[in-house]
Amino acid sequence: DGYYAVQIGFDAKDAKHTNKAEAGHVARSGGTAMRYVKELRCAELPKYKQGDDLTVALFEGIKHVDITGLTKGLGHAGTIRRFGFHRQAQSHGNSKAHRKVGGTGRTYATAKGMPKGKRMAGRKGVDRVTMQNLEVVKIDAERNLLFVKGSIPGKPSGYLIVRKAAKKA
Repeated sequence: DGYYAVQIGFDAKDAKHTNKAEAGHVARSGGTAMRYVKELRCAELPKYKQGDDLTVALFEGIKHVDITGLTKGLGHAGTIRRFGFHRQAQSHGNSKAHRKVGGTGRTYATAKGMPKGKRMAGRKGVDRVTMQNLEVVKIDAERNLLFVKGSIPGKPSGYLIVRKAAKKA
């Protein structure tokens, strides 16, 4: 059907921590259950076999990469911190509403409630973000390290997906 993908997994886990759906999937493929599994789409039929190790040697000759990850979680935040809203007036009749949202629009007070995507206070961070066109500075195949120039999303212990840059060769 023209859909090619490869499933990547790491950090093997015990069978008692595996649900039946995952156990059935693993049994059909003949592998072992992994703590982290990700399916990545490929342009053509992958040349990898089950159990192959993927190292940074795959990025030899590639000058730019796209890196996807989850941003840092920043907890509950109001609209000023979360979206950069302006404060209300500090005087001239304003009382106890300096950092409040203000009006949200009269038409939302219908049976439908608030529309999806309405910018209000809530959890900030933990968003999936892709940093594009990061320059590959160095590849250390011995220690399996990839050095890139630029910022990458997430905390130091987070997991990332590194792909060849889509917009640069």
